[in-house]
Amino acid sequence: MFQRPIATRTKTLVLVTAWIALALAACSRRGGTEYFPQARIGSRFEYSVAYSAAGSGAHKARMVSSVTGRATVNGQRYYKIVSVFSGLPGLGEQIQYLRWTREGVYEADAAGKDPPEYLDTPFPISIGSTWLAQSPGGRTRYKAMGTETVTVGGRTYRNCLKLAFAQQLPDGVNQGTSYSAPNIGMVMLMLHTDNGVDMTFTLDKYKR
Repeated sequence: MFQRPIATRTKTLVLVTAWIALALAACSRRGGTEYFPQARIGSRFEYSVAYSAAGSGAHKARMVSSVTGRATVNGQRYYKIVSVFSGLPGLGEQIQYLRWTREGVYEADAAGKDPPEYLDTPFPISIGSTWLAQSPGGRTRYKAMGTETVTVGGRTYRNCLKLAFAQQLPDGVNQGTSYSAPNIGMVMLMLHTDNGVDMTFTLDKYKR
């Protein structure tokens, strides 16, 4: 079975769970925000995960992300998104806190007491937009590449926003591509880590 140190594997999936959280998130009337649809408590997204590394072969896992309620962090009201993994040894649930303003989506990491927030996704977003998200654990550079049709989980999603990203962490760089469908959120994410791990997340079903 594929094994990595728990701390390293957790860092790799921080970006993933942040994107899933945004898939359960809010939408304003400004450009591009239809790819981050309105949060509803009780929303649930289920993903198949395929991952591999040199010499380990291919493996399968699952991730379920849900909006479980609201929370107050440093005086601000956030949506609480919980992601639970199965088939990834040593990885427990991941929690994000997100809130939306006209300027964009802010995140506060769940780790630690009174975590600082940062702007993860600025509005508006248009094709060619680039931005840098600086979190306590590293920084991620994004670029909106265009729109494409994506078929996953037996469904076809049209006009999906394609984002390329590079995540700089203390122990390396992760790169990948995500696809988000209008009024649904993320339907597919492909991630490659600098230590040779490849992961693909595909949406199986969702409840809004």
